[in-house]
Amino acid sequence: MKKQNTMKKLTSRLAVIAFLGTVALLASCSKDDDSKPRPVVTTTSSALTLIQDTTGVFTADVSAAAGIKDIIVTIDNATILTAEITNKADLVGKTVGTANIKMTSTYTLGTANITITVTDNAQQSSTAAVSVDVTDHPPIEISGAVGSTATKEYHITQATTWGPHLTYHVTGNVFVEPTGSLTLLEGTTVIVDGQYSFTVRGNFYSYGTATDSVVFTVPAQQRTKANIFAGLWGGIMSSNTDGTNTFAADEMVVQYTRVEYAGMLGQAWQDIVKLGEVADTNTPEYALFFNNPNGVCVIQNSTFAYSADVAVQIDQGKILVSNNAFILNGKAGGEAIDLKVGTYGDIAYNLFYKAATNGVKFNAKGGSTELHVYNNTAVECGWRQTSHSDHGGSFNVEQGGKGVVYNNLIVNSTRGVRFSNGKLADVAHLSNGFNFHYLSITSPVGTDNFTPEFYPADGFTIYGNGKTGPASVDSTFETAHDVPAPVYTNNVFDKVATIAAGHDPLFVQFAVTTFDVAAAVAAEEPANEGFPAAFDFHLQAGSPALTGANTNFSPYNAASLTAGGKTYASPKPSSYFGAFGSK
Repeated sequence: MKKQNTMKKLTSRLAVIAFLGTVALLASCSKDDDSKPRPVVTTTSSALTLIQDTTGVFTADVSAAAGIKDIIVTIDNATILTAEITNKADLVGKTVGTANIKMTSTYTLGTANITITVTDNAQQSSTAAVSVDVTDHPPIEISGAVGSTATKEYHITQATTWGPHLTYHVTGNVFVEPTGSLTLLEGTTVIVDGQYSFTVRGNFYSYGTATDSVVFTVPAQQRTKANIFAGLWGGIMSSNTDGTNTFAADEMVVQYTRVEYAGMLGQAWQDIVKLGEVADTNTPEYALFFNNPNGVCVIQNSTFAYSADVAVQIDQGKILVSNNAFILNGKAGGEAIDLKVGTYGDIAYNLFYKAATNGVKFNAKGGSTELHVYNNTAVECGWRQTSHSDHGGSFNVEQGGKGVVYNNLIVNSTRGVRFSNGKLADVAHLSNGFNFHYLSITSPVGTDNFTPEFYPADGFTIYGNGKTGPASVDSTFETAHDVPAPVYTNNVFDKVATIAAGHDPLFVQFAVTTFDVAAAVAAEEPANEGFPAAFDFHLQAGSPALTGANTNFSPYNAASLTAGGKTYASPKPSSYFGAFGSK
């Protein structure tokens, strides 16, 4: 009996185990039958194009049998563009739908990959990828209708911004009216296609950066050697008056900006011609002009190249012109920078390369002008001037001009600092000295009856603590600190021997010892001039120009200048000569 009961219990337990196994098997089969496929994501294209600084939309079809739990987009290069799903809320919880993806490009060109990821309620995910190529924005056309000037006119009457990273194709004269202003941002290129100019009667700001400059130029096919001095457009002309009307051109700021191929002949309707600053149809215009006795003009870290005449002309105003490069300015005359009565400020740390005449010239005819000109580098200036006998070749002060001329590096130029005898500067209020001269030829045989001079014979300056000129002029200069010290033969200043005593300033990349006067003079004919080879005017270790300059003076602008809501401080003088020092 006991054995029979044991068998019954065993049979019962086996039945329970069999039942539970059947239940488990059925549950397993039920689970397999209920599993859903992975989500599916498809796009109409795997490669798209988007113009810089624009917005585009594309779609992705989505299906998820287990229901859409989440959908996201990711980008592998956020500097190129951003993206978002604009209808995400409408898709979550559904099994099918179409995602709308909005993409917004930046100004950076390149390619980015957008990945769309869909996750369902079973935690299964699928992706699709789209490659987006961000391309250049097509040029924006600036033209206008024919107006009172009998030319096409484009008038800016309110605060206007161009750029960043956009190209503007100008085929008309641009007028920034007194009620307007023009601001150009980094990476902006302005292509002036014809004999047109910018007449600025309001404020003008050009804000390039060290990596993305603003450029004013001409069409690519015109950027040739033959057009270096052709004056293909009119430049940027800012004035608070045309001689009759008063305007609001109070501020001009030019930062990290390149201006090239400017200098067309004046036109009768232009403010600069009405002022008498440029002769109608007879005189080339400047690359840049500013005129306002109460205005502020700041030009820094910019390049002015290939101008038919003067690159920068400032007639009146508070100024700071520093850390710029002036390249091949003036076909057969003209300075890199020319400043007139009523101008006050600092000109420092600029490069003047092959200016037709001077790097800097200023005067105070009929009033007052005071400028501090220091730590500039002038290389091979003065040789295209067609009237050598009464012009300077590096730095020239005339007609009542006063200020400071210190620490400049003058290399293979026609003349050193010149205070004109014929156009009397205010030499009683001029400080001059601590300038470094170098001329590579030991026997400077002149051409056009001209011999290179460190101390121009028709000027006031001589070597040492003294002056030459009318006895009524009482002034003490500091030319005893000039380099090199002069050589006297039989108590007479010996130009040739002094030049021979000079020392190579040892530029990082520019040979000075192979300079040839005949070749420099031949460049008076622009056909003999060409684009400059690569250069670097920093000083090598061991350069004699690295020490000895004067730091015991202050910039003219004791306080910073303010323009466009920003402040600009004049740089302090350095103990090295010239603009660059060592790297």
